[in-house]
Amino acid sequence: MLNLKKGDFFSLKKNTGQNLTDFCLGVSWSKVKLPLPFYLSLFNRKSLTEIDLELTCIMLDKNGNRLDWIHSPKYNSWLIQNNFPLGKLSSKDEAFKHQESDNSSLNNSDKKLIKINLEKINTEIDQIF
Repeated sequence: MLNLKKGDFFSLKKNTGQNLTDFCLGVSWSKVKLPLPFYLSLFNRKSLTEIDLELTCIMLDKNGNRLDWIHSPKYNSWLIQNNFPLGKLSSKDEAFKHQESDNSSLNNSDKKLIKINLEKINTEIDQIF
């Protein structure tokens, strides 16, 4: 497991010098303490709140055109109202797969996870965000 912070980077080379073929990007987080004005903090002892962070992956061609994407379909009603593409859990080429922690196959502390298989990525994809 690799724990990255803002500005950190890592190499996609194995310790053996070989290239990686597949890996996972996962994020986890804890509750956040919200700053409350003094008068509210007197009456509200519970100032921790849950955060719902979302992982999204967008794939572009060399001209910057969107070829594919993945993100949770959990927000499809909002996406429809705001003219965004609907969420989906797998890319067309199946190189990118989105999972959430309620999936019983996850055996770690990551709350959101994107599995990436570099060998399956569509050859037209030039950039991945």
